Amino acid sequence: MVRFRFSRILNMAVCPWLGVVVAACLMISGCAASSAHTLPVATPTCDTPPAPGTTLSIPERIVALSELASCNRLHDLSVTYQQSGEAAQIIGTISGVIPLTSSQISAAQEQVKVLCFQLERALWTSDISLQDVTVTILGPVFDDYYDQVISWYGTADLAAKAAAHVDWRRVSADQAWTSIFARTLLRVDYDSFQLWDATPSASSSVVNS
Repeated sequence: MVRFRFSRILNMAVCPWLGVVVAACLMISGCAASSAHTLPVATPTCDTPPAPGTTLSIPERIVALSELASCNRLHDLSVTYQQSGEAAQIIGTISGVIPLTSSQISAAQEQVKVLCFQLERALWTSDISLQDVTVTILGPVFDDYYDQVISWYGTADLAAKAAAHVDWRRVSADQAWTSIFARTLLRVDYDSFQLWDATPSASSSVVNS
């Protein structure tokens, strides 16, 4: 098993076009980070770029693709890659206010769906040989003491057999979440659990055969 953790992996010397893609994304599509008082917009706005050059390792390529596919909305990207099984696990963290109102919670859940979809699509449409991809999104929540901590927001998994039949140009994030991803988990409560050592329940836990 190979583990990598990067804050940024973009290498302009290897991939000179990456800076142009990111700059265009920020100027045209409004992918800059949201202010501290608003939740990031969930609608995907960046096209998935081709895979970076082969001079990068597979985990490095996965991180680079994830940064671009998410329009750099994610930080503290962590990639675990099992070479023998060609399985990748990607964990990224989003910033912003803790969702407490109904509209904020809905926006946060939609953002998780979109980010999972964007990263899954970026990897499965690349030339990286993969058998399974799991994406987990983290973000700020309140713990039992009303301290702000980072915890899970949602996760989605997709295996190669199912991914081979997906038309990524036509499927939406919601469609992928409900009928394509093999396992999904989506958080509903971001506030204090008010119970010692309690864990949140998922709003949706879907297993698609």
